[in-house]
Amino acid sequence: MTNIIHFFGEKLADKIERAALPCQGLLRLAIQDKQFDPNKLTFENMQHVFNTSLKERLKRFRIQNIDTVVSKMNVELIDNQSIFTIQVN
Repeated sequence: MTNIIHFFGEKLADKIERAALPCQGLLRLAIQDKQFDPNKLTFENMQHVFNTSLKERLKRFRIQNIDTVVSKMNVELIDNQSIFTIQVN
């Protein structure tokens, strides 16, 4: 599931105009906050992470327009939900 973290980390980087690698790390930490197994992420897990722990972490970094960023991340999630189908063993 690192591909999912990589993919959405890059999407986040585009939206907040930051480097991709730190955004991937931020997303990984947000996932850990919710104690989800990064190797067994579901669509619902990611949606929960975006709406809760990622949002809180973005606030700590004083990112502008957090609600818009989170909303756009949710749109990306919906638009790319097939990733979860492909990743299933």
